[in-house]
Amino acid sequence: MKAQGLPMNFLVLGALAVLVLVVVGGAFMSGGTSIFGGIAQFFTTTASTPQDQIISVCQTSCENLDYVIARSSDAVSKPICTKRFNFAVDTNTVKINCFGNIDGGGQVSGWPFSGCTVHSKTGTIIPVSSSSCTATTGGGGITPECTSDSGCADSEKCDAGICVTAVCDPDCVTGETCVHGSCVAPA
Repeated sequence: MKAQGLPMNFLVLGALAVLVLVVVGGAFMSGGTSIFGGIAQFFTTTASTPQDQIISVCQTSCENLDYVIARSSDAVSKPICTKRFNFAVDTNTVKINCFGNIDGGGQVSGWPFSGCTVHSKTGTIIPVSSSSCTATTGGGGITPECTSDSGCADSEKCDAGICVTAVCDPDCVTGETCVHGSCVAPA
């Protein structure tokens, strides 16, 4: 007696038809942009260069500063200023920052990323550039803004020679004041 059932070819074709219907249905439900755009991008994306990859990381680092810093110099302790990348210059590999400054001095010729603008904590637009990072990139003879917390306003603390906004975490209890990032009881 021969077993009754569906032929294997019929099952495979049925599974493929269901898959096609799901993809086409998803495309119509999303307006076609996400699925077809993603497929087109997959086939047209070109390999990026090391410089493109560094610029992408730096642009993201800059975008992450939006509404986070109070002024340009507050970026000094953020990845936009502190991150270093190995980069080939002529026959040497050097360490550079987001702005193409070479550790130890010099600049990568024609470096395309010169900075960005972000919103400060208060919403004003501020520039972030290589000069925002002078305390961490050397800067050649630049006098630090501070050498200790006492050189900054009470609402700030000294970080790598720059007065940055200080936050007491956790918040101070009633009656205490946040001074240089520490809660202080009244005298």
